[in-house]
Order: sequence, then structure tokens, then C-alpha cells
Amino acid sequence: MACESREPRGLVLLSYLRSVLASVLGMLWTFGYGALAVAVLLVFPRQKWRNLIYRSWGRIYVSLFGVEIELRGESFFPKEGLSGAVCIFNHTSNFDIPIINAVVKGSLRWGAKIELFHIPIFGSILKSMGVLPIARAHREEVFKLYFDTIPRIKKGECFLLAPEGTRKDGCRIYPFKSGPFIFAIEAQCPIIPILIYGAWRIQPKGRLWAAWGRWRNKVVVQLLPPISTEGLGRDNRACLQEKAFRIMTEAFSDLKREMEGKHISSEFDDRVGETQSKDA
Repeated sequence: MACESREPRGLVLLSYLRSVLASVLGMLWTFGYGALAVAVLLVFPRQKWRNLIYRSWGRIYVSLFGVEIELRGESFFPKEGLSGAVCIFNHTSNFDIPIINAVVKGSLRWGAKIELFHIPIFGSILKSMGVLPIARAHREEVFKLYFDTIPRIKKGECFLLAPEGTRKDGCRIYPFKSGPFIFAIEAQCPIIPILIYGAWRIQPKGRLWAAWGRWRNKVVVQLLPPISTEGLGRDNRACLQEKAFRIMTEAFSDLKREMEGKHISSEFDDRVGETQSKDA
């Protein structure tokens, strides 16, 4: 893991209080705003309203936890009105979705495990927002869902999927599953790789409280150039999958090296500052 810049003890203590309060407010915001969104979309079902709801929800949610996001490569995302894409990202935290929604403009939808659709109210919110219910234990059902979703891609929607399958530790890119690549080939749409760096620090897998012990939370979201699937068939899936894995692995290594260098530099500056204060 990267070296983390040290924070004043007072801010660390405050982060515990903020973590609890923000978690409660975040849940209320998600369910309350989501219920309102369901009502709004019944009256105004156009995509632009759904896009606005996604982005405003994400922005408010991450701001509660003091998350600062740097977006890179925004120009690689399809412009509204054009055909959509399959977006693949490295999944490291529950914060990945609100982080991406907060900064990426456009008709971006995501896939979620089907168990979440069984939660009262929350399941209805997911359905109204166009989220794909992924039944990971039933491969054929997933492929049928992808095939039925192709017309939505042709109309300009982009779907955010985690090719690693589930949350990982944020240390590297892990082996991909085939589903998103079959989806993109069948839809004949581009694949847009998206890297997220730093989200695992906010809420790693298994941690209940987000941003616990962390007052400042910097995350980088980097979009990479689209990978074309034009003219490819299912027999090209393995090569396409390998290509996407290689591109994301190399780009993630570069990004990780850059960010770790900044953390080390920040920690060094903090120590120098403390030494100078003591000598003064």
C-alpha cells in the first residue's frame, strides 16, 4: 500500500465523528433522494433527468465524507446523443459508484448484484434508475440481460461494470471475467476503461465506517482511450479481454507509482515542517 500523509491528531479524532454522522446522513440522503427520484421519473422519464439525479446524488454523497476527486481523461467518455459504451473499472470500494457518478457526465448506468434489488425501497430505486440486476450465480441469465440491454446502448446509455467481479484490495488489477467483453462485442460498442485510485482507503472491503481515521480523502478517476469492438465476434473475446487487462494494468501501475511518490513527498514535507517548528 502507498505511504499515507500524516494528519494532525485533532483532524483524525474529528474524522471519527464525521464518519458516523456522514454514514447516517448518507443513508438518509440515498433513500430519501432515491424515493423522490422514483416519483420524478414517473412524471419526467427522460434520460437527462436520470443523468442529473445520478450526478447530484453522487456529488452530495461523497462530499459528506470529504472526498476530493481529480478527473482525468474526461474527453474519452461518449458525448450525449451518440451511441453508448461498456465502461469497465477496478472495483475496490463501495465508494466507487458515487465517486464515478459525481464527476463523469453523461448517461452512465451501472450493474449491481441482484440481491440488492430485494431490499425494500432500495430495490425500487435501483429499477427506476435503470441499474442492471446481475445474477452472478446464473451465467445464462446475465448474458440474456446483456443482450436485452443492447438497444439501450444504441440509444446512448453507458453501462459501468466491474470485470474483476467483486471488490478487491486496490493494490493491482486482478484477472477479468468474460461477461463485460461478450456484452461489448454483442453490442458492437466501445469499451472504456476507468481507473480509480484511492477509493479503497475510504472504505475498504469489510470496514463498516467510511473515512474512519481519515479527514482528507483524495481519489483519482482516470478514463483511458476507448477500445474498439467493431467487427469482432465472440471468438475474439479472449484477445479483447487480454488487451483490456494489459492496458488497465499498465496504466494502473503508472498511476500508482505517481500517487505513491506524491504520498512519500507529502510525508517528507510534513516531517520537515515539524522539525523546523521544533528548531524555531
